[in-house]
Amino acid sequence: GAAGTYFYGVSLESGNGGYVDNFSFKGGSGVTLIKINEKKLKDFNKYLTYKLFIINFGINATTLPIESLNWYKNKMLKVIKHIKKAIPDASILIVSVGDKSIKKGSRFVTDPKVVRLVQLQKELANETNVAFWNLYVAMGGKNSMSRWVNSGPPLALRDYVHLTNLGGKVVADLLTQ
Repeated sequence: GAAGTYFYGVSLESGNGGYVDNFSFKGGSGVTLIKINEKKLKDFNKYLTYKLFIINFGINATTLPIESLNWYKNKMLKVIKHIKKAIPDASILIVSVGDKSIKKGSRFVTDPKVVRLVQLQKELANETNVAFWNLYVAMGGKNSMSRWVNSGPPLALRDYVHLTNLGGKVVADLLTQ
């Protein structure tokens, strides 16, 4: 009954510790973060005092032709500048895409676009002077997704793209180490 009222989330945190706000865009590559109004980001920050933005997008960009990945980098460059302008005191960490496999014959191998995308994400971090963590390398690099899928218990799903909950915990532990 509140026409014109928009809810972006509810913050019920209190006390010491770290809190996570998830700006997720299911199926998105991250480039639409630019659409979050700068004033809204500033308003969020006024109440929540962001210390760190972790940007972990991009795997959906691998559906594009490899030549189009430069387009992705250019769009994400604008996203990072947008966040820096709105919340200049927050640090930014780009977490690269992890491994993703495609089927070649009877084997699952690293999608070549993943290697190119990780390279672009590292360049993006360098150009914008933000931190970078290479999830692809942390997972084991080339053809590591097959090991994650076939581990016991599985750390990734049989789509050879997404992690299981346990795989997500392994990644979180690797990142915090």
